[in-house]
Amino acid sequence: MKRLLALGVVLVIGCEVEVPEYKPVGKRMNLTQITSEKGMNILPDISCDGKWLCFSSNRRGNFDLFIKKPEEQAVIQRTFGRESDLFPSWSTDGQKLAFSSNRFGSFDIFVIDAFSGQDTRQITSDSSDEIAPDWSPDGKKIVFTKIRSERETSYSVVIVDCQTGLETELTDGLFPKFSPDGKKICFQRGIEDGRQSIWIINRDGSMETEVVYSPVFSAITPSWSSDGEKLIYASAVIGEGDGDKEGLIPELVAYQPIDLRVIKIDGSNDTQIIGDSGPDGFPTWSTDDLIYFCSIRSSIQNEGNINIFRMKLESLP
Repeated sequence: MKRLLALGVVLVIGCEVEVPEYKPVGKRMNLTQITSEKGMNILPDISCDGKWLCFSSNRRGNFDLFIKKPEEQAVIQRTFGRESDLFPSWSTDGQKLAFSSNRFGSFDIFVIDAFSGQDTRQITSDSSDEIAPDWSPDGKKIVFTKIRSERETSYSVVIVDCQTGLETELTDGLFPKFSPDGKKICFQRGIEDGRQSIWIINRDGSMETEVVYSPVFSAITPSWSSDGEKLIYASAVIGEGDGDKEGLIPELVAYQPIDLRVIKIDGSNDTQIIGDSGPDGFPTWSTDDLIYFCSIRSSIQNEGNINIFRMKLESLP
C-alpha cells in the first residue's frame, strides 16, 4: 500500500480493471538508479542544464525537498519542517525551485532559492489546495493545479503571475506543464468511468485537444520532450486508496501504474517504453533526452522504498 500511495498522487475514481499485458515496443538503454536510500524518493524534476535533480523524500520523517547531481551520491536537503513539501519544479535559469507545501494548513505554492534554501516566497495563499507547480520558460509565470473541496471536489489548471499574484484559470485538469516554447500546456483530465486522459491547451486557454485516450487505462502525469513534439506519460489502473497515511495530499487517492509511454502531440505513435519491473511513475524528460522516473523496481522485498531511476531511449517510431 505504501508504494501505491507514494506513486499515486492522482485522483482516479472508479472500478478496477485488468492490467494489460506488457508488450514492449520502444527500446531502453542505460538504465541507472539515481537514489538508493530507504524511504520514498518521489516526484523528480531535472534542471534545464541537466546538472541537478530535485525530488521529494520522507527519508528523514516527513516529506522534504532534496537536490543532488545525478552522477554523484551526495544529497543536499533543501527544505526542513514538520509538514509535507512536494512537487518540486526547477525554474528555467536553474536558480529557483517552486513546490507545494501544507506548512500553513492547506497546500500552497512556494518558491525558494535552489542552492541556498533561503528567500522563501509564498505565491498562493487561499483556502484551496494548490499543487504541482511548473515554471513558464520566461520564469514569470507558474502553472499549477487548484483543488477546491466544497460540495464536490473540482480540479483546475491555473496560471499565476509570480510578481503580481494574479491568477488566470484556464480549464479543468491536473498536473499541467508548459511546453518548452511556453505556448502550450499539457495536463490530464477526468473522463468517463473515473479514467483520466491527456490534453493540450494553448497558453491563452484556447484550442483544447485530447491527445491520449484509452478505454482500458488512465493516462496521467504527462511531461514534454525537449523539442516539444512528444509527451511521456504513465498509464495506470485503479489502486486501493487508504487516506493520507504517508503524509500525502488527502484528496488524492492511489492508482496502480502499469508502464511509461511516449506519444507524439498529434496523438500518433503511442509507444510503450517500459513496464517490465515497475510500477514506474511521474516521468520527467530532460533537455538532453534522458528520462527520470520513480519506481519500486529495486525494492521488491521492502514496499516502503521507492527510488528514482534514469533511462535513455535508443529509438522511437
